[in-house]
Amino acid sequence: MFDPKILTPVEKREAKRIERIKRYDEERKARIFNARQRLIGVDVEALESQIQEKKALEEAELAEQKALYMKEINDNHIVDNIQRQVEQNKKIVLSEINRFRMEHQRKEDRREFDLNDPDALKKSLPCRIGDNDPRLTISSVQKFEGEDSAANERDKIKKEQQRNWLVQQIVEKRNLENQRKQSDKLLLETIKTRDSRAQLMDQLNRDCRRQIELATVAYNQALSYEQAMERKLKEQMEKENNKAEINNALTSDLLCENTDVAQSNLGLGKQVGALYKGMSEREKNEILKIQEKQREELRAKKEEEVAHEKYWLDFTNRLNKNIHFMDLEKEVMKREELKMMYKQNEALSREQKLRREYLNKVVYTNTPTAAFYNQFNKTTR
Repeated sequence: MFDPKILTPVEKREAKRIERIKRYDEERKARIFNARQRLIGVDVEALESQIQEKKALEEAELAEQKALYMKEINDNHIVDNIQRQVEQNKKIVLSEINRFRMEHQRKEDRREFDLNDPDALKKSLPCRIGDNDPRLTISSVQKFEGEDSAANERDKIKKEQQRNWLVQQIVEKRNLENQRKQSDKLLLETIKTRDSRAQLMDQLNRDCRRQIELATVAYNQALSYEQAMERKLKEQMEKENNKAEINNALTSDLLCENTDVAQSNLGLGKQVGALYKGMSEREKNEILKIQEKQREELRAKKEEEVAHEKYWLDFTNRLNKNIHFMDLEKEVMKREELKMMYKQNEALSREQKLRREYLNKVVYTNTPTAAFYNQFNKTTR
C-alpha cells in the first residue's frame, strides 16, 4: 500500500476515487444482498411510524421556535419600554441640569468673565474721541501733524452738494416730462382733428354712394317692370298658342276614339301604327278566349304537379319505413352477436381459470431450495 505522504496530488485524487468506488460498492452489496428487503419488501408500518415521529418532532420544533419567537418579541417590548423610560429620565435630568446652569451658572456671574467677555471691545472706549480728547498724548501715538481733521465736515458738505444736484436733476426731469406730456396732448388733438375730418369725408362718400345706389335701384325697378311686361305678353301669347294646339289635337284623328282611322289603304286587316286607337270587340273576345284556355292549361299543370308531389311523398314514406325495418333487423342481429360474444368470453374465462388452477396445483408444486438461490448474486454487477 502506498504511503500518503509520498504520493503526488494526482495519485491522491486517484486513490480517493478508488476508495469512494469501493465504499459505494459495499453499500450497494448491503442493499442488494439483503434477502429480507429483496423478498419481503420494506416495512411500511415502521416507515409510517418514523414519518409520524419525524412530523411530531418537526411540529414540536416549530412550536418551540414559535414560543421562543413570541418570548423574544415580548422581551423586545419590555426592553423597548425600559429603554424608552431610561431615555425619558435622561432627558428630564438633562433638562434640569440645563435649567440649573441657566439660572445659577451663567457666564456673567463668573469672576474671570471680564477676561473672557466676547463683547469687551464693544463695551470699551475707543482710543480717540475727537481731536480734543485729553488722552491724546504724545506717547499715545493717536494724533499726528498734518492730519485732515475736517474730512468728516468736508464729506458732509459734499453729500449735501450731491443731494442738491440730485434734487435739481429731479426738477429738470419733471419739467421735461411735463413738456413731453404737453407735446403728446397737442399731437393727440391734431390726430383727433384729422380723424374728425376723415369721418366727415367718409360720411360724404357714403351719402354720395347712397344716392348712386338709389338711382341704380330705381333704374333696376324700371327695367324689371319692363321685363315683367314683356314676359307677361310672351306668356299670354304662349297660352293662346297652347290652347290652339290643344283644340287642334282634340279634333285631330290622333285623339279621337274612332278605330277605323287606323285602317290602312294597303289591304284589309292592316293598320297604321301611328293612328292605332285600340282593339275592337271581336279582337277583345278572341284575347279573352285565349286567356281562358291558358288558365285551363295552368290549372291542369298544377293538378299534375300536386299528383307528382303526392307520389314522391308516398314513395319517401315507404322508403323510410323500409329503412326503419332494416335498422330494427340490424339491432336484433347486433344483440345476437353480443350474446354470442358474451358466451365465448365466459368459455374463455372458464378455460383460463382451469389453466391457472392446473399451473398452480400441478406445474408450480416444485418449490426451489436455498441452494438454488445461493448460486445467484455473487457480485453487484
